[in-house]
Amino acid sequence: MYKVFYAVRCVILKWEEIKMYIKSIKTEIINNVDFMNILKYSHYNPTQEKLEKITKAYSKNSNVHPFGAFENNQLIGFIVIKDMNEQHKDYEIIDISVQKQHRKLGVASKLIDYVIKNFDMVSLSAETDEEAVGFYKKYGFSVKLAHVIENVNRYRCEYKLKSKNL
Repeated sequence: MYKVFYAVRCVILKWEEIKMYIKSIKTEIINNVDFMNILKYSHYNPTQEKLEKITKAYSKNSNVHPFGAFENNQLIGFIVIKDMNEQHKDYEIIDISVQKQHRKLGVASKLIDYVIKNFDMVSLSAETDEEAVGFYKKYGFSVKLAHVIENVNRYRCEYKLKSKNL
């Protein structure tokens, strides 16, 4: 079994001088209003019941790892990754969202940087809609049309890395 990195790390975003730190929020997401207020941006038709069900699932699944970005001790964004196999090498971003006023400042990129640096992964993937394709391409993910659901294009994004322990 591997250990999840829980240390608090400070990251400074130069263009806005946002002082931000990232930490595990696995034990903090149940009934967390700040988390749910950001979570609603990344889900279709986000009812309170649906958001509560999602947060409970994230907190109970040992293969799911949520990390939050904080500014002045206030949650401004998060990433949730899932370990996709027993070798702990392939991960999927199952959720990533940033408060509207903190978008386009590099918060989501820093969250991805954080999980890549702190997990010995060889691949990181995500499924997204048209709106986020540009973000993933800019980061370096390869993007392919995966399928269409109710006339909405869904894309598969893949980012390949070299394992630190090969």
